[in-house]
Amino acid sequence: MKRILIVLVHDDIKYVSDRSLRDLLKQLSRTIRRAQFKEIERLLKAEDLEEREVQSLLDSLRQKGQTIPTYYLNRIRKGSLEAGFYVALGLLKKLALDLIGKVIDDVARQNKLYKRLLNYIGDGRPKSFAELLKAELGGFVVGRFAVEDITITESKSSIIVNVELVTPSEFQDHLPEEYDEARVIALLEKRIRETSEHDT
Repeated sequence: MKRILIVLVHDDIKYVSDRSLRDLLKQLSRTIRRAQFKEIERLLKAEDLEEREVQSLLDSLRQKGQTIPTYYLNRIRKGSLEAGFYVALGLLKKLALDLIGKVIDDVARQNKLYKRLLNYIGDGRPKSFAELLKAELGGFVVGRFAVEDITITESKSSIIVNVELVTPSEFQDHLPEEYDEARVIALLEKRIRETSEHDT
């Protein structure tokens, strides 16, 4: 079974502040979760389930699924922003192990749905979910980050959703400055000189 890897790349950025990175990661989590709910809804609606069963499963997942991880950080590279994330299977696990047995009474129907989930996760999920994720990420904008291009590639072990980020032109002139010790010391020395001139 291939894993789904999301790779975010921004080639033209010197550094990323903690706030910008937090906002980006939160929005990525929301986007993945939205795609996962759509995926599960499609799966459930394709089955021989009553509408109330589908709705009950989806409602339970929405309620209990907010604390389930959507991805796991694989790597962050220094320099330009490049980060890789493996998409988690937490919502599908919650559905299979906790919710199906509580909502669907008939054991034969439970078994059929378990088999369908097993086949889907083992065979069709990586490519199917990658396409769904690509659609969800289209138009993705978070603060100084916007999606420019999305491609899907495949390696031996992963389906890779490559997301090229850019900084929209309206943010180009307003990028925050980097403040390291040397820069702060230089600014303080400048202020000391300026205030010393006024004292004399």
